[in-house]
Amino acid sequence: MSATVLGAAGAEPQGGVIVFRDVTSQRELERLREDVFAMAWHDMHTPITVIRGHAALLLARVKHGRLDKKSFVNAAELIVKHSDRLADLLTALFDIRCLQAGMLKLSRWPTDLGLLAAELVEGLNATSRHKLVVDASDGVIGEWDERRIRQVLTNLLSNAAKYSSEGSTISVSVRADSDHATVSVRDEGIGMEADEIAQVFRRGYRANRALNVRGGGLGLYLAHGLVSAHGGRMWAESPGHDRGSTFSFALPIGTREGETGTA
Repeated sequence: MSATVLGAAGAEPQGGVIVFRDVTSQRELERLREDVFAMAWHDMHTPITVIRGHAALLLARVKHGRLDKKSFVNAAELIVKHSDRLADLLTALFDIRCLQAGMLKLSRWPTDLGLLAAELVEGLNATSRHKLVVDASDGVIGEWDERRIRQVLTNLLSNAAKYSSEGSTISVSVRADSDHATVSVRDEGIGMEADEIAQVFRRGYRANRALNVRGGGLGLYLAHGLVSAHGGRMWAESPGHDRGSTFSFALPIGTREGETGTA
């Protein structure tokens, strides 16, 4: 709020002007920034600690002439792994900030969802400790930002693997009707109750049974936002604890008339 008195110099005031400015959105962005970085600090601290520790170890061994190739390779691999993890986290923070500020750019072009899902699963199967299977209809094509949809599906697959036992099955299905394409990722993991499902896409939310698994509660929040930016929706289903979960998202096929491609 600001106020100004109206009147000529040396004369009696003739009135005044009071201006009220709505700062709700500005305060919300400030709270978002504080919340996101507070939640991310724990996840950022771990890779930074690992990177520094193994870099210091390598330095000490070089200085003292202890050139063990195997230990060098192991330390270097951990540094690369945790550097990538830190980069992914910083990218997620930037994307969340852009989403909330309405500045996220979508680069749309014809994307085959079935092919995208098959490529992701094929790449993960080489190192995954789960059985990943894909059931995709042919020709599920729409104008979407392929990189962003890949980001969404990667997040859902990563979550399914984190919250289910090694050796269990993770299923991906891709279906379409005349208006929408729907992708579902089903696991055989810890499952959720109704009250947890209601909060699962909230920023920073972690169910009690998930607190022992690494994560800051940002991935699903970001994935939900990316799907919404495409004009789609995301939801979760589960019959209960220890009975698995299914995360799905639906995207409109094609670009709506007048859409600019900016969230």
